[in-house]
Amino acid sequence: MKDFPQKRIDIATCWANNRIAVMDSLEQYEESYAILEEFREWITHLGESKENLSQYVLNFPKDINKFIANTSNEH
Repeated sequence: MKDFPQKRIDIATCWANNRIAVMDSLEQYEESYAILEEFREWITHLGESKENLSQYVLNFPKDINKFIANTSNEH
């Protein structure tokens, strides 16, 4: 259980990298940059609060499949 915070950070880093890659591949550069900035804020403020790590959890967007389907139908 002591590795739990590091695992959460690793998962969040992977999530952010994948999400940015998807946005870049869809040429959604503003969204990609916004995710990068949000992740930067999240990671730099992670240790400021002694509260539970759960307040820092990034949630996967539920509408990504719909967004990808709409974008692929346009091309």
